[in-house]
Amino acid sequence: MNIIIGIFVVILMLTVYQVNGIDFKDCGATTGVVSSITVSDCPPTAQSCAFKSGNNETIDVKFKSEIDSNTASVKIWGIIAGVPIPFNLPSDACGHYNIKCPINKDNNYELTVTVPILSQYPKIKLDVRVALMDSNKSKIFCEQFPVQIQ
Repeated sequence: MNIIIGIFVVILMLTVYQVNGIDFKDCGATTGVVSSITVSDCPPTAQSCAFKSGNNETIDVKFKSEIDSNTASVKIWGIIAGVPIPFNLPSDACGHYNIKCPINKDNNYELTVTVPILSQYPKIKLDVRVALMDSNKSKIFCEQFPVQIQ
């Protein structure tokens, strides 16, 4: 019994470390599976990620595609009072963000997006949602996590 509890604790610790300790929530992925997410300057003990005004923050998502797709697009929103507000970034993921298209079923990929945190952004708490869409506009992955803009 102690071995089972020990294994459970180790798995739990690895899972928390793998996602930086932040509460990442799936927001409707249908054609892929996320294996890990990291966010720059986001310590393992934080309740939310601190995005510093005037800096660039990097979001890195490792995932496996469950479909073939000739194209892919990235969507990133700030969710403020339940309203999604898009970040102004290029959406074409192919050849950008470390993604090479076509995306093939059962292959592993790593998306790396650098998001500029503009000085005019309000200093508030919000959720950030990042999604990768396939050529049919289905979500290969979609993850949402808490952020404090400082």
